[in-house]
Amino acid sequence: MKSRFLTLLLLLGLASIAIGAGAFALSRSTPSVGPRQVAQIHPNYVSAGNRNAANASTDAVASGQQPAAFARQQRADDALPPGLSITSSMKLDGPSRLVATWSSPGQGHAYLAQSSQGNTCIVLVRDDLSGAAGCNSTENPFAGKPFFWTSGTEGGPSPEQMSAYEVVGVARPDVARIELSDSSGRTHDLLIDADGGFAFSFPAPDLQAGIVPHMLNAYGPDGQLLGSEQVHGN
Repeated sequence: MKSRFLTLLLLLGLASIAIGAGAFALSRSTPSVGPRQVAQIHPNYVSAGNRNAANASTDAVASGQQPAAFARQQRADDALPPGLSITSSMKLDGPSRLVATWSSPGQGHAYLAQSSQGNTCIVLVRDDLSGAAGCNSTENPFAGKPFFWTSGTEGGPSPEQMSAYEVVGVARPDVARIELSDSSGRTHDLLIDADGGFAFSFPAPDLQAGIVPHMLNAYGPDGQLLGSEQVHGN
């Protein structure tokens, strides 16, 4: 009887060691990040929460607490592109929505995507799958501001050495106009789509001349300034 009891303890001890080793191996695994993948996390702040809201209610959208895109049904083109390494590295395994596209210069798409870590991220994806992402808490993605944004660059560090510089974001429903000013003093009115998404890709001649984005300004229907954010150097 004593021999059987010792044998059972020995087997249980070996099983616990095997389980522990498995957990350790998993904790050491690292996500694969593509060589040209850039993750820029600077919209307002990054916060991990414990709630992943799949679909925003109409009231939450109307009050400016949630993006309008999550109040509609998901479409086929809302899925993040296959092979995008940032999907795994940032755990973007929740619902996603395509909110903006651009075709000149370059081509790309902007998505809203939710993560299992409690973040909602604006994801900038070029057609070669390089890009950038910025995240805020899913519970408060706008963080009390009129828009949620990020930017992505390729090349650099000086503007003259950059081959791409995009600014993408999502505006609250009460925003009627988004204006982007650049370092030369020019302003660009950005189209806001039904999801509140907007995008702007800087022309190569501007970058070669050292011109970069400066400020994003949001205006209400009455022309009142709702908020501003510095872009370059933020």
